[in-house]
Amino acid sequence: YMTEENLPEGQTVIADKAGLRNAFGSNPGFMISIDGKPAENAGEVFGCNLLWSGNYKTRIEASANRLNVISGINDDTSLYSLVPGETFSTPEFVMTFSKEGKGGVSRAFHKWARLYAIANGDKLRDVLLNSWEGVYFNVNQETMDQMMGDIASLGGELFVMDDGWFGDKYPRDNDKSSLGDWMVCEKKLPQGIGGLTQSARRNDIKFGIWIEPEMANTKSELYEKHP
Repeated sequence: YMTEENLPEGQTVIADKAGLRNAFGSNPGFMISIDGKPAENAGEVFGCNLLWSGNYKTRIEASANRLNVISGINDDTSLYSLVPGETFSTPEFVMTFSKEGKGGVSRAFHKWARLYAIANGDKLRDVLLNSWEGVYFNVNQETMDQMMGDIASLGGELFVMDDGWFGDKYPRDNDKSSLGDWMVCEKKLPQGIGGLTQSARRNDIKFGIWIEPEMANTKSELYEKHP
């Protein structure tokens, strides 16, 4: 979501130290309107973003006739020592200008992303069904087969099995266990991933699975072996 506020004279800092989690609620992107409160399709607006998925800090310094913006990795948490001969590339900062309000900024960034930032950005994406909101952790062979048949009947092209499919010693029945144990829970899926891919082929759709490799639960075989 977006919030709007007047930009006062002096220094305004936008910063985050949540690491990768900031993608959900604290994106480094922002807009600056130079002719009053911005509208969706009218007004002169700058759009800015830092191409960085970790801790960031943006400092905006405004005076009566000047505006300076400095944006980059958050220096509060990012000490890094270079050895002789080593190089370090800082994140890129992208900016656009619109005379068509906030909507013009959005459209410019969308066009840039399709052309330069996203693989095959000019192609239409597959219509997919994800299992999460339908069953949450209650994954089983019959339900996955049914959901694949449902999305295929609606003209969809991809089914993604989300959380709940893994865990041998500790089946993934809630968010308190099993992260890190990326083996199929045979109690839920006796035919394994192979049975699901066969179902996908029968329905002429693509198949994908959800994993979260950067996390682990303390209640897991992985943690027991590597506490």
